[in-house]
Amino acid sequence: MRIKSVGRGMVHLLHEFCLEHQFISPVKRNYAIDELISFEKWLKMLGAVQDQYQKPGLGIELGKRIQQSHIGISSYIAQSCETFIQFLEYANRYNRIWYNFMLREIEVTDQYLIVHWDKPAYLNVGLYSTETAISEELQISILFKRVEQMIGHQVFFEKLELTMKKPANTRLYEDYFKCPISFESDKTSLYFSKSMMNVKLSKPDPLLIEILTPQANKLLNDIPTQYQFIERVNQLIVLSISKNNPQIEFVADQLNMNVRTLQIELKKYDLTFKVLLSKIRHKLALKYLSDADLSLMDIAFLLSYKEQASFNRAFRSWCDLSPSEWRKLNDNN
Repeated sequence: MRIKSVGRGMVHLLHEFCLEHQFISPVKRNYAIDELISFEKWLKMLGAVQDQYQKPGLGIELGKRIQQSHIGISSYIAQSCETFIQFLEYANRYNRIWYNFMLREIEVTDQYLIVHWDKPAYLNVGLYSTETAISEELQISILFKRVEQMIGHQVFFEKLELTMKKPANTRLYEDYFKCPISFESDKTSLYFSKSMMNVKLSKPDPLLIEILTPQANKLLNDIPTQYQFIERVNQLIVLSISKNNPQIEFVADQLNMNVRTLQIELKKYDLTFKVLLSKIRHKLALKYLSDADLSLMDIAFLLSYKEQASFNRAFRSWCDLSPSEWRKLNDNN
């Protein structure tokens, strides 16, 4: 099951960046035009490039290079809109075709036009922190560049609220986006002036929108729809582990549904609570085992096992190794 994904255009963008900088590209094959790449694989690709780039701001640099071909059909639809608010609405509607990450929402207040999305579940426990920060930078940098391309001049955010850890050099971000930025927020939020809503775009084309929309809708409908619900369940499982209460009753209560209803909903996606809990514990276990300061007993506690022996049995079922054997093997590597 693929929970999140990116389109092949993003992979091409990363590959082109590697060629430009003479890096070893993590992209090892050509992808079909409609092929989706799992988000976890995408994060690993970003991590592989960051290991060679060795500087902050990789997401910004990638976003500077964005072209319509990297985004595909949703880019042509968005560029054909008449006003800025229409562009945001279409961009949000079809974003999943090429960058299927967290669900984006638009909010209008007395002062601001805001685009925001939630923090992913794994970031709450420190998984893929660096790679997710690059992804967050990239999405904002792409929107920043696309607005400039469509309006014909730079349009600045009023402010940004990012979920990424505060970097050592905040000036890099403030100088590029030219606005106040806060870090380690609960959600990613991009603030535009409300006066931007009715700003005219440079190349409106209602006929092109009419022609392309049915095809975009078909692509969107071909993507499974479980992402938002499963992501929410994953977030609550992480919370349940942190509260030492990894039980389906806790998660169901947080969702305001009974246990049976939650089981039925998960079954629609060929999932069970036990499977999701096990996957999250597995990923967390690998992260914690990489920290030499944590004992096996500490890790068992962090994963909310009642005793270390239970953790040992679970880990062996995942990796065919005991936790201590896995740690020793990876220390040697």
